[in-house]
Amino acid sequence: MSNRERLFEDDNAPVLGNPDEDVTVVEFFNYNCPYSKQATAPFKELIGTDGGVRLVYREWPILNEGSVIAARAALASQAQGKYEDFHWTM
Repeated sequence: MSNRERLFEDDNAPVLGNPDEDVTVVEFFNYNCPYSKQATAPFKELIGTDGGVRLVYREWPILNEGSVIAARAALASQAQGKYEDFHWTM
């Protein structure tokens, strides 16, 4: 598996927007990071207005134990088919 495939096609990486994209954006995300939080609204608007964008989220729990817990909860929500709701709510 190539690095591109690992980054873009990993089953463990939630995808929002159009899965059959023209453009793929990968965001390394941490629920406790203020910069990640600032990027949330623009990314939500982007996938809501541009049907050709595929947004891949890579959980990056590097700040503290709370980051690890949030990332685990996010990935558990993905396994239940509820990642998008969980992500926007967090």
